[in-house]
Amino acid sequence: MSPSIQYFEKPALKNRINIAFSTVKFEGVIEIFLIEAKRGKTYKIREDNQWIEDSISLEEEKYLQWANKEENKGEIFMSELFILKNSLEKPKLLMKMAIPLWEISVDESHPIPTNKFAGAIIFTVDVTYLVSKVTKKIKSGKRGYAWVIDHTGIFIYHEERSFIGQNAFEARKGKKPTISFARINEIQREKMLKDKEGTSWYISGWHRGVEGEIKKLIAYAPIKLKEKPQPIVWSIAVVAPISEVEGAIHTVQVQQMVLQGIIIVIILLGGLFINFILVTWSNILEREVTKKTNELQKSEEKYSSLIENAEDIF
Repeated sequence: MSPSIQYFEKPALKNRINIAFSTVKFEGVIEIFLIEAKRGKTYKIREDNQWIEDSISLEEEKYLQWANKEENKGEIFMSELFILKNSLEKPKLLMKMAIPLWEISVDESHPIPTNKFAGAIIFTVDVTYLVSKVTKKIKSGKRGYAWVIDHTGIFIYHEERSFIGQNAFEARKGKKPTISFARINEIQREKMLKDKEGTSWYISGWHRGVEGEIKKLIAYAPIKLKEKPQPIVWSIAVVAPISEVEGAIHTVQVQQMVLQGIIIVIILLGGLFINFILVTWSNILEREVTKKTNELQKSEEKYSSLIENAEDIF
């Protein structure tokens, strides 16, 4: 948002875009372009470092019309996802993100800001790459993983790479037509696409290379990208085979039983030790009492004898 960008100053304009692009191209940005309202031109830099100057297209005119509205100042426009197909690469899910550009900064050439509308800045983002950087790190146990769908039900990210860009209601059926995916489709339609959070289960036809009917647990939550003017909400799900969860629960139960057993043994040993101490102490006391009793008895006998023989002594 430097003055060179706002006032479309050359050659600083190109240098500034190059610097910005060198920073963000490793975060999934494949293209940055500026639309200049005054001259009706666009300035683009792409991931192959190709610099292009061209006239405004019909699509770019729509972004310009959006950016020119006063109520959109400071807002971010997010386009619908679209697929870029390249014969050399896997298809990419892209999104365009735009912000309005106004002449509000100052520099030596513009000591007083004009506050006029200048155009728009647009980033083309590889959404699958951006989302996968976070999502692929999410694990559930040893074999659980996460997947993401957009608000229309398109897979943005999935462990099954061929699903990316496909409709989540059709992709599974296309891979395993013999299995009913009615339950997961209902979860997607009635819960995930309605921005709800929760947990459930469903039947799948595979999991990380293992084929067959597999019961999976699922936890899902909404991802709110934007609230207004039109909310954009995706949904993320974390899934894992129920067998793995049952195994984990069984392991916990076994550990709990072992721990309980150890505690019981400790309590019993502690009780036996305390009982041994008490018995030992009781025996010692009993011997002492017997000893003192004998001594007292002898003393009483001597005293009685002394009293009985007192007259003879006198």
